[in-house]
Amino acid sequence: MIPSAKRLTDLPVLVRLDSGHDALHTRIGLSVEETQQRDGKTYRFRRVMQITERRSTASGQMLLLTDIDIEGWWTSLDSMQYNDVQIIALYRDHC
Repeated sequence: MIPSAKRLTDLPVLVRLDSGHDALHTRIGLSVEETQQRDGKTYRFRRVMQITERRSTASGQMLLLTDIDIEGWWTSLDSMQYNDVQIIALYRDHC
């Protein structure tokens, strides 16, 4: 799953780890910049996505089927001031 996701973009891939799933190959992040026009105005935003692949539970129980979580955030925060890791942290703290 993760190697396939890396083929979707030539841009750097955000990788973020947590204590439950600390293998580098099980987590990937993508960021996509978009522009839309509405009522004569141009809006710029980006989608920050994090994909996590789990093959076992936090307690070590192996899963029969791979569990894939996709989390995503839409933001208009400037990518020069806030990188993807910061965006994910900001929105996680909000929930």
